[in-house]
Amino acid sequence: MHHLISKDKINHILESVFTDISALGSLIFHILLCLYINIFSLSTPLVSKLSMNLIFTHIFSYIIRFFYFKERPNARHHSSFLERLDASSFPSIHVARFVGFSAIVSLTFYDSTLTLFLFILTILVAYSRIYLKEHHFIDTLFGGIIGLLIGITIYYI
Repeated sequence: MHHLISKDKINHILESVFTDISALGSLIFHILLCLYINIFSLSTPLVSKLSMNLIFTHIFSYIIRFFYFKERPNARHHSSFLERLDASSFPSIHVARFVGFSAIVSLTFYDSTLTLFLFILTILVAYSRIYLKEHHFIDTLFGGIIGLLIGITIYYI
C-alpha cells in the first residue's frame, strides 16, 4: 500500500524544522550559550567576546531600525516605539547574531571543519528567516555583513 504525505504535512514539517534552525540566531539561545560557557569555565575570553557581540549587534541593528523601518514579509502590528523596532525587517538580527558568533568561534578555534559547519548553519539560519517570512533576502544579507564586521572587529580588539 502506497501512502503519500500531503503537501500540508510537508509544509508543517518544514516550518517546524526551520523554526528550530531559526532559534540558533535567537537572543535567548545566545544568552544561554554564554551562560553555559561561563558556568563551566570553558573560556572566559570567549564569553566576553560573545557577550560583546550580542551587545554591539543589538545596538547597531536597532540604530539602523530607528532610522529605517522596513515591513517584514508577514507584517507585524506595532503600536509602540519598541514594537516598531521589533517589527522592522532590516537588518536581520538573528542572522547578524549568528554570523558574529560564527566568526568569533571560527577565529578562536581556527578549525576548518568547525568553520564549514558554522558556515552551513549560517546559510540555514538565513534561509529559515526567509522561509518563515520574517525577512527578505536583502535583510539576511545585510544582517550577515553586519554580523561579520562586528564579529571580526570584536575578535581582534
